Amino acid sequence: MKTVGIIAEFNPFHCGHEYIINEAKRISGADRCVIAMSGDFVQRGTPAVCDKSLRARMALLSGADAVFELPVPYATASAEIFAEAGVKLLNSLGNVDFIAFGCECPDIDILFKIADILNNESELFKSVLQEKLKEGCSFPAARDAAFEAETGDPSLTAILRSPNNILAIEYVRACLKLSPAGRESLTLRPVAIKRTGSGYHDDTIVRHMQSSATALRAALEDPDGDTGELIGQVPDEVLKLIDENYRRTLPITADDLSPMLYLRLNDPAITDHTVFADVNRDLANALSKYKNEPCTFTELASKLKSKNNNYTAVCRALLHLTLGIGPEHIASLKASDTLPAIRLLGLKRSSSELLRPVSDSEHTELITKPADADRTQPLTAAGLHASGIYRQLIRARFGTDPGSELTCSPVIL
Repeated sequence: MKTVGIIAEFNPFHCGHEYIINEAKRISGADRCVIAMSGDFVQRGTPAVCDKSLRARMALLSGADAVFELPVPYATASAEIFAEAGVKLLNSLGNVDFIAFGCECPDIDILFKIADILNNESELFKSVLQEKLKEGCSFPAARDAAFEAETGDPSLTAILRSPNNILAIEYVRACLKLSPAGRESLTLRPVAIKRTGSGYHDDTIVRHMQSSATALRAALEDPDGDTGELIGQVPDEVLKLIDENYRRTLPITADDLSPMLYLRLNDPAITDHTVFADVNRDLANALSKYKNEPCTFTELASKLKSKNNNYTAVCRALLHLTLGIGPEHIASLKASDTLPAIRLLGLKRSSSELLRPVSDSEHTELITKPADADRTQPLTAAGLHASGIYRQLIRARFGTDPGSELTCSPVIL
């Protein structure tokens, strides 16, 4: 049997995600689909709109066979780290043959060409990149300039600017790094699926087509809205789950973190904010100007954004400060082709054999019961801490008791 893997956030799960799962199986010819999914916090530097167990159940009801948690230091990192960790998680499972992803450019040969250039930077590429950075360009803008100087092809550079293409290219880059012999010996074979529906950043629901996850979150977060806005946008069983939990455990937003962020910013024990992942010196200096001003998480991020620190990068930095996530996890990711621990979030009973290779692994701990996990392992400890905070956000906002993270078992269908 063949297995295809997908790296995702499902924030929230919608019909476009169901389409990707089905297309991934169809195009690859795989019998099963496993998901490496962000936990309770996501790459844009915010809490997920609903908790990871609920999103794992949504995925299992919509075609996935197993869901594993992408550790929080990587799920909330840059596109490069997010992709590398997701690919290494799938590699750690020991039985995944393909990796599928949605993107605007489904031409796999073009994606490989771009990935190869970025993985093997020429002297020209490096010199233009450094020159543009010295001129004050942001890293994405400097990289675009270096890439265009290298290729002389503006159309390829344009592909780099799309959010979904960026992740697709990073997935291919990560796959190539796992196979030094090149494309013909890949451990995970990439499958590109043409993305359909609204644009990535579109923030309003569009009827008769798949709206973006951004738009669906906005609908859920609207204090005057209701879940009726999601009819036709999410699978029926997913809508039922959202209805059951709406204003009981969801939605959770970035601004729910505001009180905790304020306390962390003013903690006298923290003397240098650059010890947290993605908090550079410029951002730390700017933080000192605002730390005593009561404001929301999103208000502070808006005040801190700049040419060199865009809004999403600032949100990631503020989230890492709030959760206490440092940069040390990145070094451990680079050191190995597998992850030291993987947490199972959900499984179909009919696909239990998917767990056998990782269960037998000498290098990766499979976590099915958090209470029994090795909580001295840094990734595991960071994940449990972050999810404990998320559960506190649920308590504070809705007065609902979500229970202890340590007793949270995988969803089994």
